[in-house]
Amino acid sequence: MSPVESQRTFRAVLDAMSRPGRIVPAGENLSPPSPIRAAFGAVCLTLLDFETPVWIDLHDESAVLDWIRFHCGAPLSASPREAAFALITHPGALCPLNRFHPGEEERPERSATVLVQVAGLGNESGLTLIGPGIEDTARLSVDGLPSSFRVERIAMEALFPLGLDIIFAADRTMAALPRTTRIEG
Repeated sequence: MSPVESQRTFRAVLDAMSRPGRIVPAGENLSPPSPIRAAFGAVCLTLLDFETPVWIDLHDESAVLDWIRFHCGAPLSASPREAAFALITHPGALCPLNRFHPGEEERPERSATVLVQVAGLGNESGLTLIGPGIEDTARLSVDGLPSSFRVERIAMEALFPLGLDIIFAADRTMAALPRTTRIEG
């Protein structure tokens, strides 16, 4: 990925985080190894580095692990709790959100960022979002999440300012659900 494409992806991540529920393009010119898709790979190449321990739900996909190690230099973590970034390539098998590090009272910014590859994103239905960066409410539908996700994410809202920042990546688009965003009812 070129420096210009990396900068474009970084700005897209910032846009998605500052406007929860907004679907933004990412990874237009990227072809990462299967099973990861372009937007997921672009976010990895942009945000991961040698100082960010990564936990990934793939254990038998050596091509993906080698790709992340080679391009990002990111050390792999054995536990979701120890990871600065958690990479979820199979959202239906997403482990409970409380297994990821929510930050610390003195350092809430040390929480995990969870990148979830999903089948699709939309704004017609799904979760109703409220909070900073949203004028009234926003809608975000995320295809492929386990049914427990909504309840677990709502339960985490009580931990604020601790919590998780979540980025959903479809084929060539992404959207974010930062810890400052609440899911309505």
